[in-house]
Amino acid sequence: MFRTLLVEAQYKEAQEAQEAQEAQEAQEAQEAQEAQEAQEAQEAQERLRIKIKEEIKRVRDYTPKIGIFGDTGVGKSSLCNALFGKDVAKISNVEACTREPQEVLIGDSDGKGMILVDVPGVGEDQERHDEYIALYQRNWTW
Repeated sequence: MFRTLLVEAQYKEAQEAQEAQEAQEAQEAQEAQEAQEAQEAQEAQERLRIKIKEEIKRVRDYTPKIGIFGDTGVGKSSLCNALFGKDVAKISNVEACTREPQEVLIGDSDGKGMILVDVPGVGEDQERHDEYIALYQRNWTW
């Protein structure tokens, strides 16, 4: 009987050791999984940080072009001059002056800001109207 009790105790001890080993392995596997997930989350955060940084740079480097369109003689060039507070576009009280697009930068010297494009008017006469439409199509893609 003593021998049976000893064998049972050894069996129970071996079983408990096996269960402890399995629990240890399960704990280590869980920790490894959590470490892997933490690493992946950190890498995803880094990729997101880089993308945000690139997008901020792209937005900061963007210089929009704004075209000032309208009928001949309505004051497109005068509007550009008023916006700048100085004569940046040729104007006349008598005739249409703008025959070619004039680009003027509102911003700093390194090209950042926005560009106003003072374009020839439409509606002067059909020949000029067709000429300006062709000019717009040649110089800008929409």
